[in-house]
Amino acid sequence: MRYKVPFFYFSGKDFFDQGINWPIGIADAGGKSKPIRQDLSMGARTLTLSCPSGSVNVADQVQLLAKLYSHCTLPGNYISVITS
Repeated sequence: MRYKVPFFYFSGKDFFDQGINWPIGIADAGGKSKPIRQDLSMGARTLTLSCPSGSVNVADQVQLLAKLYSHCTLPGNYISVITS
C-alpha cells in the first residue's frame, strides 16, 4: 500500500510439492522469468509503464514486479492489453 503496488502473493518460482506442480511463481521451476500471460509465449503481450525516468516496456513478470516496486505505473489500458 505504501508504494502503491498491487498486492501479489507469489513465490519466487514455481515449485513441486506432494506431486503437485504449483505454478504460482513469477519464474518457472528453472528460475526463468514467465511471460506476462503464462498461456502465451514471451513477448506476446507487453506493457508500457510510466516510470520516473521515462517509459519502459516490460514483457515478463519479473520485470513487471521490479518496475512496479520502482514506482512505475501501469498504463490505463493494461486490462485490455493483457486480455486481448
